[in-house]
Amino acid sequence: MGWQDQIGQIPNGDEFFYAVGQGALAVEIRSGLVSVINDRETELCCLAERALMLHVQGGCSIPTGVKGSTIKKDSQERQSAVLEIAYFSVEDNQRVTYMATFAMHTREDAEKLGQYIAQKMLEAGADSLLQAARICNKENTENLKASARQVGLNGNPSQFYTS
Repeated sequence: MGWQDQIGQIPNGDEFFYAVGQGALAVEIRSGLVSVINDRETELCCLAERALMLHVQGGCSIPTGVKGSTIKKDSQERQSAVLEIAYFSVEDNQRVTYMATFAMHTREDAEKLGQYIAQKMLEAGADSLLQAARICNKENTENLKASARQVGLNGNPSQFYTS
């Protein structure tokens, strides 16, 4: 496309966090086929990520990044997961990160990993970043509703997006 001159930075894997659950793909199929196409490692990483977000009552409007991966299976064909999470400040360059490696064999293990990391993040100060993000989101929502009222949309900003 010839846009190479527009590239300001190419992030490497150590710098780049993705959104929770971004590595998952949902496909609706007959239940008997799930085990054939399911990637168990991806499933367990996504479950850990989702458990983490649930534990901190986060969502897609909270500035959160995650890096999940699995490491070599042991002699019993079980894997461990490495999950790194970062919460970012909405106002400056602050962030709180935590990384843990756990043996992850079952869905319950994955959920425990997510809950454990969430608790460690809260203990490390992520709660103040999360609270600031919630306040900012609330203010942005109120501003959007006020703008919608000004243009006659009865405070319903979703009407901005109708075709």
